Amino acid sequence: MKKAIIQRIHRKERGQVMVLFILFSTLLFLAALMAIDLGTYVYELQQLEVAVDAAALAGGLELPESGINARNKALEYIALNDPDVDPDDVSTTFRCLVGDRDGNGLPDPVDLPGVCDPGIGALFSCDGGLCISTCAFLGSNRCNMLVVQASKEVPLFFTNVLGLPPIYITASRNGACKGFCGNAPNTPLDVIIVIDRSGSMSSLDLADAKAGARAVLEIFDPQYQHVGLAVLGAGYGVNPCNDLHPSLGGEWLAVPLSSDYKNPDGSLNTSSELVSTINCLGNSSQGTDLGSPLNDDTYGAPDALTELLNSTRDVKKGIIFMTDGAANEPDPLPGPDNPCNYANIQANLVKNQDIEIFVIGYGIQNEFCNDENGTYDYQYATVLLAAMATDSADDHGHCLTPLAINAENNDGDHFLCQAKGSDLNIVFVSAASALAPGIRLIGVP
Repeated sequence: MKKAIIQRIHRKERGQVMVLFILFSTLLFLAALMAIDLGTYVYELQQLEVAVDAAALAGGLELPESGINARNKALEYIALNDPDVDPDDVSTTFRCLVGDRDGNGLPDPVDLPGVCDPGIGALFSCDGGLCISTCAFLGSNRCNMLVVQASKEVPLFFTNVLGLPPIYITASRNGACKGFCGNAPNTPLDVIIVIDRSGSMSSLDLADAKAGARAVLEIFDPQYQHVGLAVLGAGYGVNPCNDLHPSLGGEWLAVPLSSDYKNPDGSLNTSSELVSTINCLGNSSQGTDLGSPLNDDTYGAPDALTELLNSTRDVKKGIIFMTDGAANEPDPLPGPDNPCNYANIQANLVKNQDIEIFVIGYGIQNEFCNDENGTYDYQYATVLLAAMATDSADDHGHCLTPLAINAENNDGDHFLCQAKGSDLNIVFVSAASALAPGIRLIGVP
């Protein structure tokens, strides 16, 4: 009997062990499935986040000119990086991100609308030196930040087996901001600003041009962007604010490339040669020689091209060139008197050195070239200025109307224009922003 009782106990224990083994195995299997589902969820979320960031960066490169192109490029990169995402589950929205560098809780005026323009009545939220507003591409609005959000279904075992609704994941951690984005760009540049102070520029016109040049310096960082100054008409080398024609020894290059134009607190250093020269510039009695300040083939005076080529820094190089009219010098030229054609020849020589030229036409409505039977004989000055700029065209009505000016300044090329009496800061800052087109991801507030 004792033996029988022991055998019965052993059989019962074996049965319990079997039940425990089955239960443990089931739980282990379910845990493994849960681990697989969790791994799938994390992988799919990471893949979607990478796709969204790539889409934002790719689409952001189309800013601030075109919201349509930005969205199309974002959708293209979503499909490339995560084909499981339905295009209907992708949203693109835009922001205007500018600076509050003085910490007063308001957007810095120099950033608007040169960096971006969210339109009248935009509400900005400011924190940590930055201000952000929603932005939509309506009319002349320009937005510099793209936010991409995408969702997709995650294929999980448990939801399928248990008949639960599918789980969707959404990614939208960052927005891609192009250009200044509230802070000085970290794109190294060598830039020469060329200011027209010729006889056709009034004292008010020159004040506007000088303010535009200072606006560029306020946004640039001297650690990365070195800036020089050239003028037309030319000035005396020892005192570039004086007026001296290059045939008498005057020089186009007023200030060489420099990096001391800001104080440690970010304000302009008025004792620097660059800022003090901009401030002291007066009107010149000379005519308008658009070619020689870029590359002086006529007088051999120091010019923008020579200074940029002499720079030892292996960085991107550019020129922001502002004028209020067509060329009427050098005079006389060898052969036919074609100063406009001469200007374009010198600009092309500069561009052939991989130097970008932005040209700003100020109050050039109804200005014409008067070349003698030349390429630009009685052509609008806008045709010449666009040809002098990098990869640009005068294709929006010769800047004759506010609508034509707006179209020209928002088509993404290197030719900009503005009516006299209006804010030149806008186009100067736009040109500077385009010269430093770096794009970066920023956490979405």
